[in-house]
Amino acid sequence: MLLTAVAGFLVAISLNLFLYRLMQGRGNTIVRLYRTVLLLLAGLGLVAEALGSELNPYLVMLCFTFGLAFLTLETLAAGFWGKIGYGSLTVAHLFLGGYLYTMTQVPYGDRPFAALSANQPKPLSDADFREEWIAGLPLGSAAGTSVPTAPTPAGTPPRPADNVRISLSWSDVEPLMAHDSHVRDVLIALREKQERDLSEMLASLNQIAVNSTGMRRHAVHRDNVENLLHDGAISEARYHTILETWRLTDRDEQAFRSKQAEELFHVMLQLLEDREVDETHKVELIDFMVDRFSSDVRLVKPLINLYEALDSEYPRQKRLNHEFLSLYLQKRNAILRGFARIGQPGLQPLLDYRKKTISEIRYSQARLDRFLEQTFGQRVRPLYGPVEPIAVKDFLNREKYPPLGKLSGAAYEQDYLRHSLIRIGLENRVPAAGQPVMGLAAADYAKIVQAFEEGLPDAVDAMVIDENPAVRGNLAWYLAERKDPYTLPLIFELMQDSHPEVRRLAAIAVGNFKIIDMQSANDRKFTEIVRMLVNYRTNADTFARVFALYALATVGDRQKALYVLDLIFNDGATVHSVMGQAAPAWKSEEEKAAVQSLIEILGETPEEPYVKTEALKVLLAMESQESVGILLHYLNHIYESTHGRPSLLRYVVPHMTLPQEAENVEDVVDYLAARYRANPEHLQQPLKALRAYLGSAYGNHRSGEFFQFLKFLAAYDSREYEAYLKQTQEHVLLMRMLEYVKSTYGFWLVFWPLSLLILIVVQYGLGLSPRFARADGGGAATRPNRRANPAADIRNRRQAPAAAVVPIKIGSGKS
Repeated sequence: MLLTAVAGFLVAISLNLFLYRLMQGRGNTIVRLYRTVLLLLAGLGLVAEALGSELNPYLVMLCFTFGLAFLTLETLAAGFWGKIGYGSLTVAHLFLGGYLYTMTQVPYGDRPFAALSANQPKPLSDADFREEWIAGLPLGSAAGTSVPTAPTPAGTPPRPADNVRISLSWSDVEPLMAHDSHVRDVLIALREKQERDLSEMLASLNQIAVNSTGMRRHAVHRDNVENLLHDGAISEARYHTILETWRLTDRDEQAFRSKQAEELFHVMLQLLEDREVDETHKVELIDFMVDRFSSDVRLVKPLINLYEALDSEYPRQKRLNHEFLSLYLQKRNAILRGFARIGQPGLQPLLDYRKKTISEIRYSQARLDRFLEQTFGQRVRPLYGPVEPIAVKDFLNREKYPPLGKLSGAAYEQDYLRHSLIRIGLENRVPAAGQPVMGLAAADYAKIVQAFEEGLPDAVDAMVIDENPAVRGNLAWYLAERKDPYTLPLIFELMQDSHPEVRRLAAIAVGNFKIIDMQSANDRKFTEIVRMLVNYRTNADTFARVFALYALATVGDRQKALYVLDLIFNDGATVHSVMGQAAPAWKSEEEKAAVQSLIEILGETPEEPYVKTEALKVLLAMESQESVGILLHYLNHIYESTHGRPSLLRYVVPHMTLPQEAENVEDVVDYLAARYRANPEHLQQPLKALRAYLGSAYGNHRSGEFFQFLKFLAAYDSREYEAYLKQTQEHVLLMRMLEYVKSTYGFWLVFWPLSLLILIVVQYGLGLSPRFARADGGGAATRPNRRANPAADIRNRRQAPAAAVVPIKIGSGKS
């Protein structure tokens, strides 16, 4: 097409020169008429093409070059004011030609002049795709445990005997009273009360005996009573009355004492759960109760309550201290020893407790679940299960434009940003499976592996707060390799670590799990991810936030994940979001609080371009119908925040490309178009979003975005695209004109006076005007006096010379 344009321009110049020569001879009126007709036809062709008619491109090129050649010759041949007039018309003609050329580039359906555009972006191809894994990392590591679909039947535990007698005396509890003041105060008060009650009870029994037999209880020994019977001192009836009365009162006394022992037992149970008891002596109290009453099933519930309260009594802030961690471990182990001593009768209450708390993930649950498996062979169905590895097609930051040069390539700063994003991505590589990270020695890494083979001993809890971050990091990395859902509490703990690399490895680990039953539980994984995005905003945590976003791809509720992604893309702005104000409708107060904090922090510190770019991969992995709407919202936010909207110059002029973020979004939208074309039943939501943004772009007079969205529409549904063009032909024409004027008016305002100035300086300043020649062979130019010598005027060359006027001197006749 370029050669066609050059050849057409040369032919038009030749034709205009030929017609110009013919006008100098006879019949110039007819020649002028022919030329006028040709100019009129050329002008009509250009106007028709500008108004939307589809003419042959070569015919349009011929019309344009013919008019340009005519105006060029007239400009060169005209005088000063003629040059200004014809020069201005030439600029207007070029303006129209530029409009016709550039408008063939939009709406990008047919581009007959595409060969002239040396900076066209390359479409996506298979060579641009590379596979990247974002979940199930590291590859090649099998899950450490299988996940049962249902708990193993526990059977019916034996019913404890109803006649269990409590044999607890004050001498037994005296050692406990000596160690803890609160225990001492409670038990002393109880003992004084029981002594008073016992005295009153004995006095009452004695009174009953006196009233019945005439003597106090056991006033004499029973053998003496028999002697009195043999001596005849008492009758046999009275003898039997005395024995029966004493027997009944003894029974009542024994029942009362048993009741007091039972009362003491219940007080001891209450002391187990009493938080005023010093924690250093709580373990001794637990062991005391387990040793004496392990056969009493009533001890199970207090122990369960104690275990449930462990995480609230020893939150993470306390467990970070070695002293508090030691107390926590002692108490936890004492409770587990109690469960083991109680045995089978305590199994079913434990399983019921785990079923009740299955919707919650707590730090102490990991050890309890392992205890149930090791001691009773019972495995509770976990709330989370391992996910299959997820891979996406990575084509972001591809080389979309010709190589960077003076006359080709993307914008310089955007090309630098593209290379920077590529370099940062190479630094965020996932370590190899089975190998220690962060420079930890292989022997130390083997200790971590051995600890899990032994079944979560106390050493694992110590590793969580180890002073060496390499130990904590390798613990997180090994948890990622195991893919054991029972270790999720440890992973959540490591996601809050003080070292950014440990948090990154923990974020990799948490992405390997997905909630199984979404309807019956809150997804704590989602909450912890949002908290990581909120709490760790430094550059050192960039990679950790990226893997946290990767983990959103495996969140159970996709709407929540999409909402967070929309917030990340748009720096916390929820206006015009396709997700709406979703957070207030969530039931979990923790989730709502975390998301609200994310909205506030993103408004103050927007997310980095690298993190946003990687978040696009999460959208690709989720395969949601709302993805297109989120992408268009993000694209609009990019244009508003960078003040750089799409323009047709992007396809014509080098270094006028979009921001790199927008280029990536455009590629993702195009990639999703191919996926939706293969599944047309899912096209409804994307087409709805495209129509909405097309209407918004037209209403806000954003022509560049209008044609970009129109291009997207053509990629998603060609029939919908054709129907839209047919129904809104006037809109498209107006947008074409508006886009061209907005993109080029600055250039033409500068080019018009500058081109006239250059033309006048070259022709008059350097003496190169075709009308005049220098008389001195290069000296000052002479201007012929046309009034004094009309023959010098070229316009009078064909006319007969006028009669010469000879001046005659008339003298006076005097000599």
